[in-house]
Parts: sequence; C-alpha cells; structure tokens
Amino acid sequence: VLRIDREKSFVDVDVKATVDSFTGRLEKYQAVVTTDPSGRIRAATFDFRFADLKTGKADRDAKMLEWLGAADAAGKFELGVLALTPSGQGQANGRLT
Repeated sequence: VLRIDREKSFVDVDVKATVDSFTGRLEKYQAVVTTDPSGRIRAATFDFRFADLKTGKADRDAKMLEWLGAADAAGKFELGVLALTPSGQGQANGRLT
C-alpha cells in the first residue's frame, strides 16, 4: 500500500507570466495512486480546490478565484506517463483540468 505522508507532503505550483512570476503551495489535496504487485505506479489521480492554493499574497489568491469564476473551483490531474529524467528525478505527464 502506498501512503502519502500528509505532514511532509505538498505541491508547489510555479507560475511564470509577463507581469509576474511566483510559486503557490498546495497543502490540501486528494491523491489516489494504483500500483501493480511489484509496486510500480500504474495510475494516479490528483484532485484539489483552487481555494487551497496559496501564493503568499491574499489579494492575488482572491483575484485568482475571481478569474476562475467561482470560489469552489476545482482541478484534477490524471497521470498519463510516469518516467525518470536523465538526472534520476521522476517526471509525471498527464491531463490537468
């Protein structure tokens, strides 16, 4: 069984735009990971609420939710391919909605 350590886990979101660049932190999320008998990850989904994404500026966070059109806006990532980079780090590709 793969378990996520909620005390030590988070997701950082790097945003680069013409007017600003920043990193947001997502500490609340729901992840479901399926492994095969050998322990290799075969499927994963990651659900979150944009209201839980904190950028360090409350005004920016509020504007983001306004731009999304709803305070309860949610996102989902579905794993497509999980691979190792040449440096040995994991790289996840998939669909973000």
